[in-house]
Amino acid sequence: MASYKYAYLNTSTGSWAPDTFSFDSANVPTTDEKAALAGEGTPSASDLYTCKSYVDARIEGLKWQNAVNHNINYIKAGVPTGVGATNGEKCLDTTNFDLYNFTGGSWDVGAALSEYERCVFKDDGDDAGGDAGTHTHNDKIYTYIDEALDDTDATEGMAFWLIDDDQRYQFNGTNWVVFAGTVTHNNLASLQGGTTAEYYHLTSDEHAGVHGATAITASNVVLTQTDRQLLSVPLVFAYIGGIAISQTDTAVEDLSGTTDGLVMRKAGSIVGMSAVMGAGVAAGTLTIEPTLNGTDVTDASLDLTMTMGSPNDAYANAAPGVITFTAGQTVGVHLTTDGSFSPTNENIRATVEVIYDQ
Repeated sequence: MASYKYAYLNTSTGSWAPDTFSFDSANVPTTDEKAALAGEGTPSASDLYTCKSYVDARIEGLKWQNAVNHNINYIKAGVPTGVGATNGEKCLDTTNFDLYNFTGGSWDVGAALSEYERCVFKDDGDDAGGDAGTHTHNDKIYTYIDEALDDTDATEGMAFWLIDDDQRYQFNGTNWVVFAGTVTHNNLASLQGGTTAEYYHLTSDEHAGVHGATAITASNVVLTQTDRQLLSVPLVFAYIGGIAISQTDTAVEDLSGTTDGLVMRKAGSIVGMSAVMGAGVAAGTLTIEPTLNGTDVTDASLDLTMTMGSPNDAYANAAPGVITFTAGQTVGVHLTTDGSFSPTNENIRATVEVIYDQ
């Protein structure tokens, strides 16, 4: 414990009066403690004081930098020239410490940097010719201090607020990226889908497609162009004027009555067959089959057989890819009756359904 004498002016008496004070010299801050308390560096021991920025960086896992004013696209030791830049790009003159903006197709007159004004060179410029200086970004932060530029190399984990963009950026070891971009989109909360509290996320194209639809519900779904191509196309044929007995593979014409086969514009599959008569079969058997190029389809899954007592209609389905056709082939219908078929005065309409490949 040390004691010191001093004198003070007693305002009541108008004269100087002696006094003493004491302090414990063991409690005087060390040089390291003084530096840490002043925010001047990393403390040298675990039990020493430190500063807020040091603590923040350790807590948040980032090395926060002071805010950066401008994003530049070029650096040049002099005034930038040429017209190869894009409006809005900026160039830092590293000799005269001026900042230039490209606007209206040319560089402006430039403005002197203020003390502690900061720029980051994180994006390439468009003027590859070099009239505006170096256009390939180096990710450095430039700070104007005491009539000189101090450049700081980017290291992984650095982060700052960019005043030009009103956004935070973080250096990922390769590039400066928007702070939100450092979190993988699939890792964001509530975006995985599957429960009432979660949502599925869409690509930009998917979102645009959904936005253009009307009254979307679970039962009124959005169809893509590919989906629309997979909708079946009905090809309708009719046999008019009574159905004769004892026919074998008689061709049924289309509704126009001009052809017994319709030409396919591209490859696809026959996926359905249906037929209806004015009345049910009174006797015998009627068979209806799809054809390709006038020949019965080998696969019998779409053959329709109508007999006495059956309804006056029939139908069948096949999966896409089972009964296929190529572009230019014709699709048609054949019917066959036995010798006891009745009624012979009825007409029949048959429909073949096709889908085209993508």
